[in-house]
Amino acid sequence: MSGFGMAEDEVRRPMNSVVDLEIIQQVAQKDLIALFQKCQGDKAIVWDRALANPMNLIATPKVLKEHGVVRMIQLDSGMALPPDIPETVLFICRPLVQLMPVVASCVRTEEKNRRRRKFHLIFIPRTSKLCEKYLEEQGVRLSLESIDDLPIFLFPLDKDVLTLELDPVFKEFHADMDPTGMHNIARALVSLQKRFGTPSKVFGKGAAASYVYSLMQNLKQESGSIKPQISGVGMDYMILIDRQIDPLSPLVTQLTYEGLIDEFFGISNNQVKLPEEKFGETKTIFLSSGEDLYAELRDKNFSAIGGILRSKTTKIQEKLRQKERGNMSVSEMKQLVQHLPAIQTLKQSLSTHTSIAELIKAKTETDEFLSSLECEQELLSGMGTEKVNSHIENLCGKKAPLNNVLRLLLIQSITSGGLKANILQHYQRLIVQNYGFQHVLTLNRLYAMGLLRLQGGSRYTTLRRALNLTVCDVSEINPTDFAYVHSIYAPLSIRLIQHRLKPSLWANLKDSLLSLLPGPTVDEDTEIPVGLISGKRSTKFTVVVFIGGCTFAEISALRFLAQQDDEREFLVVTSKIINGNTFLKSLQEDILSVQS
Repeated sequence: MSGFGMAEDEVRRPMNSVVDLEIIQQVAQKDLIALFQKCQGDKAIVWDRALANPMNLIATPKVLKEHGVVRMIQLDSGMALPPDIPETVLFICRPLVQLMPVVASCVRTEEKNRRRRKFHLIFIPRTSKLCEKYLEEQGVRLSLESIDDLPIFLFPLDKDVLTLELDPVFKEFHADMDPTGMHNIARALVSLQKRFGTPSKVFGKGAAASYVYSLMQNLKQESGSIKPQISGVGMDYMILIDRQIDPLSPLVTQLTYEGLIDEFFGISNNQVKLPEEKFGETKTIFLSSGEDLYAELRDKNFSAIGGILRSKTTKIQEKLRQKERGNMSVSEMKQLVQHLPAIQTLKQSLSTHTSIAELIKAKTETDEFLSSLECEQELLSGMGTEKVNSHIENLCGKKAPLNNVLRLLLIQSITSGGLKANILQHYQRLIVQNYGFQHVLTLNRLYAMGLLRLQGGSRYTTLRRALNLTVCDVSEINPTDFAYVHSIYAPLSIRLIQHRLKPSLWANLKDSLLSLLPGPTVDEDTEIPVGLISGKRSTKFTVVVFIGGCTFAEISALRFLAQQDDEREFLVVTSKIINGNTFLKSLQEDILSVQS
């Protein structure tokens, strides 16, 4: 029945109809259940807090309960296990040494209280010799009946998005010189190729991209030729994007519906917790393309949301009024009755998303949001980048959230090619005076990572012109360019992908672009053994890998590209979904923990 799902004048092709990501989820769930089956009877799981939500994408609480899990507990510092839990206790955590003291403390406390327990430790995605050594030194290694690993590297967020849930890999690689995350990303990508095939071309830009590609080559040499487990799928391109080549895009305010939900309320593994003012109580909502209305709304600029919601509400009301007036033929009435469940579902979705849209509208209409957005867009357009920004000064004076200040400060630093010494010193004084001396460490970290720096020539100005990064006349309602995701700014990362996939565009700009972007370049055709070339490679897709995270706005921009090209589909693999606030938090997490 038209009008109860997608808008009648809009037929959208799925971004990824080639690869069924449910296979990844099903295999991971099967491996998890196999570990559970090694432990008889009821079980309690003690979750690493960072894994609890991602693992919900693999196995829901209902599935866990069906396999004997009766209690789930968060692994927290200073915690003690409840006395009434089952005898079998499974610790499921990342292979991080800093988590092991909590595990050791729980085990020792239970033994001290003479409670009979069977402890098992499961590392995701790999075991760690350092962790095992720590447990041995603490005298609890022999108290663990088993230590296993569960090689889950990829978590399916949607039909076209996979995440590794690796939070600080950008900082770890570029600031701490720690390549651990790169190894996990390489293993994840090799496992993806084992399932769906080897790409015919690989393009990557940035130090992390080059490092991951090298690791992938080594892993392939160790395992031999990769024969895909699923035939008939041709991976056309794999594109590796190091966040270092485009740290600007995460800092820019996302203006899509999904992006603004994330900016204001934070989406974590498809779940968002919303305030009680529109729902009567704090409400957690699950967001995914499985809900038709959300699939239609998520990638739209927020300016288009109100019109869509009103249009769909009006159509439903008109159909129901026709039913009440009896102005329907028997066949029309029969059709309406058949679609009543879908209508009720849509009514509920409309109610939910109207409430969310009202929450967002209230925030986007504040003077602080509008003035910050205006400041941001001026900086992106190259206006006022050479002087102290009065809006940033005002935010500091009002003691606005520090991240709001830092986002604009870094945007100015990046778009101007660095700040003049006197301007940088002025901003540093403002931040220290208004937010505390401890934030000298924060500024030093941003300076060390090149996000905040002294002026030394603006690459952004050249890139903005060459790649048309700012589009002032883009339509927010019926866009013809993906710059609509930020209203005027096209994410550099996606512009680079767009140009690389179009030979005519790439030939003209290749040399100048690659010299302007930091880090080495990978641009190679992959040799695929003749015996492994599928005879049915007509359906192709491009895997885009973001090393260091990507935003919902960047994903929306890629989905827009997919709609413009009938011959290409995209699959996003990201180390983490980020926004400006979470990006900054990941860069200073160790500093914040020391300060607290």
